[in-house]
Amino acid sequence: MIAVQYLLFIIVVLLFAVAYPLSGYHQQRWFTFYESGRVTKKIKWYYNTILWAWIPTIAVITVMLITGFRLRHLGLKTINLSESGFDDWLIYALLFLYTAYICYNIFTYITLRINPETRSISISQIPLRIRPLLPVNRTERRVWALVSVTAGITEEVLYRGYIFFALGLLFPMLPLWAVLLISSALFAIGHIYQGKSAIKPAVAGLFFGIFYILFDSIVPVILAHILQDVVVIWLMMDRE
Repeated sequence: MIAVQYLLFIIVVLLFAVAYPLSGYHQQRWFTFYESGRVTKKIKWYYNTILWAWIPTIAVITVMLITGFRLRHLGLKTINLSESGFDDWLIYALLFLYTAYICYNIFTYITLRINPETRSISISQIPLRIRPLLPVNRTERRVWALVSVTAGITEEVLYRGYIFFALGLLFPMLPLWAVLLISSALFAIGHIYQGKSAIKPAVAGLFFGIFYILFDSIVPVILAHILQDVVVIWLMMDRE
């Protein structure tokens, strides 16, 4: 069973370090040939993104279950702050940080929804190569919401849940901080096609990993991830 886990780990790392960056780069270039208002093209890409996010996730979950592990080994379990090993003051500080991050994303979502000036300022800070990927009308926003939920679940199961599990199982001598950095690095590499904008997911991946350690569960991390992605629903100006 350990041999199977080694093989699975290698496949997942190659997926993160090679397949995802190349795929993202190719899709981004493909989109630059189309206007962002081309609904059919973008909707198709959104659905393909959803499909190819779930395929490796389901595959990993299936292999885990077949080899005798459970969903809780992927972080899908109840919150347990006592398992983090952090001092009380750090637990409270991280809880405050997590709550602030959730509130910030909710506030940003509402502000972008109701304030065109804020939306215009925000979109001016988005690289031109990224803008064609964002939703601009009601139909695209509905599907983007599904993309956000999918990304929140699948990326946390793989980048945090599985990577933390696999590194702990296969390389038990690795300290937790090294596992955190490796997970965050893989998350950053998976978004490297975004250029300088990849710094944001790199930092987010680091904090998501810390939150996973804090809660001993990816459930609250999934929530934070979904909110982070769904915010951009109102970033682009409406074309309807």
